[in-house]
Amino acid sequence: MEEFYARCLAHSTTLDSAARAFAAHGESMDAVACAWGADLAAAQAVLWERIVLGSPTPVRRYYQAGEVMIRALSERHEVDSEYPDTSAEHVVVGARRRMLRAFDQRLARAVEARMPSVAYLGAMTAPTAADITASVSRRLMGLTARSFVEGRRGDAADAMRNAYKLRDAGELGAAVRRAYDADAWSLAAYLVESAVAVGDDALMTVTTRWELVNAGIEALAALPSDFDAAVHVLRSTVMRELGEADGLRWRATLAA
Repeated sequence: MEEFYARCLAHSTTLDSAARAFAAHGESMDAVACAWGADLAAAQAVLWERIVLGSPTPVRRYYQAGEVMIRALSERHEVDSEYPDTSAEHVVVGARRRMLRAFDQRLARAVEARMPSVAYLGAMTAPTAADITASVSRRLMGLTARSFVEGRRGDAADAMRNAYKLRDAGELGAAVRRAYDADAWSLAAYLVESAVAVGDDALMTVTTRWELVNAGIEALAALPSDFDAAVHVLRSTVMRELGEADGLRWRATLAA
């Protein structure tokens, strides 16, 4: 339980940093995606802290609260006209208001207090429909989602076969790098496939989850010198950052 709570806090910090970096480079779509992701992770941490640690049926109540939060986040109400979607900041603030309405006042205050500032998004124009379309096209390399997923998985299978050849030839460093490439392509395919499955046509969750996995990989101090052990560490890291259920589903898609 404590590990999940700590991971939510870490994810919020990671995504807040990523959002600021994207904003600094003028990438509004990715900045908004990561700012939303940071808010959701912060809310998860508070829900876990307040519900799971003090309820006789903690996990059930936690997921019920999460479902209410997601429903509220997807709705729009007239009160949101106070925050017109003219800037990236207003987009995120409007989403926050909808999320916080799902909670009682005490819990809403606790969640809001944990959310990072998004003032840095104030000068950035909100993503338009054209921006979203262009972002998706870049992400999918101009392909349909299905073609992208199939292509990435084909690339992953080729890279993994090459990794084993390099391992057998004694070129362990190169072999691990190719295995990492294979898993990264498998991850790209899985994230796109998952986003489409839940109706995330803008592929915003692809951005946030990719950032979390990358942060986890970058935090590794070193990899074992043994090929199989190194691949295991890399895959375990990806699975941890995705979460247990998604991690297992991603693992089942791997070439080998």
